[in-house]
Amino acid sequence: NRMNLVDEKLVIFVASTTGDGDPPDNMRVFWNFLLRKGLPKDVLSTMKFAVFGLGDSSYPKFNSVARKLRTRLKQLGATEIAEPGWGDDQSVYGLEGDFDTWTSKLWTQVFRHYPLP
Repeated sequence: NRMNLVDEKLVIFVASTTGDGDPPDNMRVFWNFLLRKGLPKDVLSTMKFAVFGLGDSSYPKFNSVARKLRTRLKQLGATEIAEPGWGDDQSVYGLEGDFDTWTSKLWTQVFRHYPLP
């Protein structure tokens, strides 16, 4: 539920880009929610996040949805805890390899902010 987003402490987003830099259909409602003009600039100030994009560098708007999402989350006060990952269908490692590399770095940061007991 997108309305619960403001209460989340940590969110890891995986976002794909379709067509000509468009969000996938299942993200449109969520994206429109984030773009609402009436949202306070600090509405996500208690949330930490990380973003991994699924894309193909042979297209001009490579990972544009993930890049825009990252920017918007910061505009709404969220704190990024890890460098973004840019998965690329053209990568020699493929999307899965790019994701594996990114997640190993991500977990280091997650455990830094949220240590195990």
